[in-house]
Amino acid sequence: MTIHVLLAGPLYLVQMSLEIEGGLGISQKKPRIERLWRLGIRIASALVILAVSEAIPFFDDVISLVGALTNPVLIYLAPISCYVKLKGWRNCSKMSLVGLTLLLAFGMAVSAFGLVQTIFDIIESFRNDK
Repeated sequence: MTIHVLLAGPLYLVQMSLEIEGGLGISQKKPRIERLWRLGIRIASALVILAVSEAIPFFDDVISLVGALTNPVLIYLAPISCYVKLKGWRNCSKMSLVGLTLLLAFGMAVSAFGLVQTIFDIIESFRNDK
């Protein structure tokens, strides 16, 4: 899990930094000043993320909750909806639509169990911390 976070985390951090830099209009500055601004924004972003992760007592449980809420969309809903959108409702056979609907229902049910377990883990963590 740690390797995944170390390799995937910077991707999100860079995207967030690019959005902040675009909003501040940093690319219109001189190259040296632009570099300093970019460095400052990226260091500040990393420090804010560090502060948040240290301030929340059960950060790993919170990350599990975020994963339980977002993974079903990425794993089940998005591929199925893209397939149907690309192929078209009218070009999909009824059996195919039934199969996709059953797959989506199964995925959401499994994800609901994961979400409930994550909520129980957070509650348990708070109870044991007292």
